[in-house]
Amino acid sequence: MDASLLKEHWPSNLSPRKGQLEAAKVIAKTLENEEDLVFTAPTGFGKTLTVLVAIKSIEFFPAIWLVRSLKLAKRIASDASLLNIKFFSAAGRKKTCKLVSKLGDAVYLWCKLNKVKCDFYLNLLRKPVKIRSATSWEDLMTRQDICPYYAQDIIISNVELIIQNYHRKIYPAKVIVADEAHNLLIPKEYRVSRNIFITAAAELSAIGETELANEVERIAQLPELLPSLRNYLEDLEVATYDALEHLIQVKGLVVLINILKILSSGGTFHRELGCDYITIYAPPWKPKIKPRIFVSATIPEEMEKILNIETSVRIPIKKRLALVTTWLTTKFEEETITGYKNLIIYLRKKFKKVLLFTTERIASQISPLATHYEPEKLPDNWHGVLLLHTRGRYSEGIDLPSDVVAVLGCPFLPPEVTRNLKRSYEKMGLSGNIAIWVPMVITTLQVIGRSTRSPDAKPLIILADERFLRYEKYFSPYLELRPFNSFHQLSRFT
Repeated sequence: MDASLLKEHWPSNLSPRKGQLEAAKVIAKTLENEEDLVFTAPTGFGKTLTVLVAIKSIEFFPAIWLVRSLKLAKRIASDASLLNIKFFSAAGRKKTCKLVSKLGDAVYLWCKLNKVKCDFYLNLLRKPVKIRSATSWEDLMTRQDICPYYAQDIIISNVELIIQNYHRKIYPAKVIVADEAHNLLIPKEYRVSRNIFITAAAELSAIGETELANEVERIAQLPELLPSLRNYLEDLEVATYDALEHLIQVKGLVVLINILKILSSGGTFHRELGCDYITIYAPPWKPKIKPRIFVSATIPEEMEKILNIETSVRIPIKKRLALVTTWLTTKFEEETITGYKNLIIYLRKKFKKVLLFTTERIASQISPLATHYEPEKLPDNWHGVLLLHTRGRYSEGIDLPSDVVAVLGCPFLPPEVTRNLKRSYEKMGLSGNIAIWVPMVITTLQVIGRSTRSPDAKPLIILADERFLRYEKYFSPYLELRPFNSFHQLSRFT
């Protein structure tokens, strides 16, 4: 298809940017060949509209668009509307079940167990329901008599584009689009309090499962033994169904089963010394339906090999300068904490808005120097030093304009987590070595992006760990790394 013909499918009130039609042409051709494709372009290029035009031009429907969070679904829906594509934004049980306020995380198991006697679901079967005009799960929540979760199936059977998060049930489709696809190859993290094991043990005791309760209670004291509970997964699932039938509320068992399923599928966990919680790491994954389009602003070229990509469309991204300190590191037992404190004091004197990202282990030692440290809510018009976690709630998906953005330490995963993830990557047919650099590089690019999303933003970028230089080739499409070894050299840029 000639690129000029694609313009017929472009919204009449918009003019395509340079490169959009050409990219859409390659995407459409790749889909016709049923091959996978990586599409990278800078923020603001119009990646969503470009992909949708390509899909529409060859009527490659139904299509599924995967997003990290349903908050992003409105952006996809807005562009689909411009092209008159029939779409629906679908959500999981936890957002749509009428009983979720009572059941919480137990809603998934409860639904499987009690679907046949749920009045909301049965009402959906008993009478015709006029819901076909809905474009989002939110439109269904006003109905008080039916199950919104299963009502979505009725609508989805008649739309062209289904927008949903990564982990919802995937419907049959001709193509899968994975938005922010860099997230697929780094482990998703969940933090779990040790108290959840005590709660689960109490629930087991309440239904007479004393032996299982003792095993779970032992984990509360020694979380390192958690993998041994995988041997009891089937027994725990049966016990959870029993608990849902007989207890007023079930919380701990549901979370415990989810953890064990993650571990059984190749995930792992880590407990930071002295912390009252453990972090669960879900394994990386890829959608099974082909062809697949992986869309992102930050997929290093090396990842194309990892994803076994046949074709790529890469819109050039203007490199930014990043200064790399040569005397600082967060390497375990070699941490230069005093050096980091001196850097923060220096930046605080030179800049009004200093945005810092680091791990919790390092943040706990430097947080007294921060004006704001991982706040529950970001302050309006903040100034001073904003210290955030590299894999925290503000590490992706928001804009945080600043005068300087610094990453304090290479954000590697804990060594034992990396070792376990190597096995997960190898099961995907990938090199286990990517478990070392992929999460670190992607996390670094993402946190820097909080301050550089606008093309006009020009913050000073500092990578404060000499180890960044060892991975320069992976950063090279996005950053020009320039080492410096003193505050005197830094002063030239401030």
